[in-house]
Amino acid sequence: MYKEKQTIKQFEIYMTATNFMHLCGVQYRHGAASFYNDITNKTLRLNDVILKKDGTTKQKLQVLPLLHELVGEHVKVCLCGSYLMIWRLDLIKVF
Repeated sequence: MYKEKQTIKQFEIYMTATNFMHLCGVQYRHGAASFYNDITNKTLRLNDVILKKDGTTKQKLQVLPLLHELVGEHVKVCLCGSYLMIWRLDLIKVF
Protein backbone atom coordinates (compact mmCIF):
# COMPACT_ATOMS: atom_id res chain seq x y z
CA MET A 1 0.00 0.00 0.00
CA TYR A 2 1.13 3.53 -0.62
CA LYS A 3 -0.15 7.04 -0.32
CA GLU A 4 -0.52 9.32 -3.33
CA LYS A 5 -1.45 12.84 -2.23
CA GLN A 6 -4.19 12.06 0.30
CA THR A 7 -5.33 8.78 -1.25
CA ILE A 8 -4.27 5.33 -0.03
CA LYS A 9 -3.65 3.00 -2.97
CA GLN A 10 -2.62 -0.61 -3.36
CA PHE A 11 0.05 -2.06 -5.64
CA GLU A 12 0.00 -5.81 -6.31
CA ILE A 13 2.27 -8.23 -8.08
CA TYR A 14 0.54 -11.22 -9.57
CA MET A 15 2.14 -14.09 -11.46
CA THR A 16 0.69 -17.30 -12.81
CA ALA A 17 2.30 -20.70 -13.21
CA THR A 18 2.80 -20.03 -16.90
CA ASN A 19 4.89 -16.94 -16.07
CA PHE A 20 7.45 -18.99 -14.14
CA MET A 21 9.33 -20.26 -17.20
CA HIS A 22 9.79 -16.69 -18.46
CA LEU A 23 10.87 -15.61 -14.98
CA CYS A 24 13.59 -18.29 -15.08
CA GLY A 25 14.70 -17.23 -18.55
CA VAL A 26 14.44 -20.64 -20.18
CA GLN A 27 12.44 -22.46 -22.82
CA TYR A 28 10.94 -25.89 -22.20
CA ARG A 29 10.08 -28.22 -25.04
CA HIS A 30 6.78 -29.13 -23.37
CA GLY A 31 5.59 -25.54 -22.77
CA ALA A 32 5.32 -23.12 -19.87
CA ALA A 33 2.52 -24.90 -17.98
CA SER A 34 4.36 -28.23 -18.15
CA PHE A 35 7.57 -26.53 -16.99
CA TYR A 36 5.93 -25.38 -13.77
CA ASN A 37 4.00 -28.63 -13.25
CA ASP A 38 7.08 -30.76 -13.88
CA ILE A 39 9.10 -28.74 -11.36
CA THR A 40 6.30 -29.04 -8.81
CA ASN A 41 6.02 -32.80 -9.39
CA LYS A 42 9.83 -33.22 -9.48
CA THR A 43 9.61 -34.69 -12.98
CA LEU A 44 11.41 -31.92 -14.89
CA ARG A 45 13.39 -33.31 -17.82
CA LEU A 46 16.63 -31.31 -17.85
CA ASN A 47 17.35 -32.37 -21.44
CA ASP A 48 14.18 -30.51 -22.46
CA VAL A 49 15.23 -27.23 -20.82
CA ILE A 50 16.75 -24.79 -23.31
CA LEU A 51 18.89 -21.91 -22.07
CA LYS A 52 18.53 -18.61 -23.90
CA LYS A 53 21.49 -17.71 -26.08
CA ASP A 54 21.37 -14.01 -25.18
CA GLY A 55 22.66 -14.59 -21.62
CA THR A 56 19.41 -13.66 -19.87
CA THR A 57 18.97 -17.14 -18.37
CA LYS A 58 22.01 -16.70 -16.12
CA GLN A 59 20.98 -13.15 -15.21
CA LYS A 60 17.44 -14.17 -14.27
CA LEU A 61 18.49 -17.23 -12.28
CA GLN A 62 20.97 -15.13 -10.30
CA VAL A 63 18.28 -12.72 -9.09
CA LEU A 64 15.45 -15.24 -8.65
CA PRO A 65 16.34 -15.85 -4.97
CA LEU A 66 15.96 -12.10 -4.37
CA LEU A 67 12.27 -11.90 -5.33
CA HIS A 68 11.28 -11.73 -1.67
CA GLU A 69 12.97 -8.32 -1.50
CA LEU A 70 10.15 -6.89 -3.63
CA VAL A 71 7.99 -7.11 -0.52
CA GLY A 72 8.78 -4.79 2.33
CA GLU A 73 8.77 -1.32 3.75
CA HIS A 74 11.90 -0.21 1.89
CA VAL A 75 10.51 -0.92 -1.58
CA LYS A 76 10.00 2.13 -3.78
CA VAL A 77 7.82 2.30 -6.86
CA CYS A 78 7.88 4.96 -9.53
CA LEU A 79 4.60 5.92 -11.19
CA CYS A 80 4.53 8.77 -13.71
CA GLY A 81 7.84 10.14 -12.47
CA SER A 82 6.86 10.27 -8.80
CA TYR A 83 8.64 7.97 -6.37
CA LEU A 84 6.29 6.39 -3.89
CA MET A 85 7.23 4.73 -0.62
CA ILE A 86 5.38 1.46 -0.17
CA TRP A 87 4.26 0.79 3.37
CA ARG A 88 3.26 -2.79 2.76
CA LEU A 89 3.12 -4.72 -0.47
CA ASP A 90 0.52 -7.46 -0.49
CA LEU A 91 1.89 -10.25 -2.65
CA ILE A 92 -0.84 -12.49 -3.97
CA LYS A 93 0.12 -16.12 -3.60
CA VAL A 94 2.37 -16.81 -6.55
CA PHE A 95 1.04 -19.64 -8.67
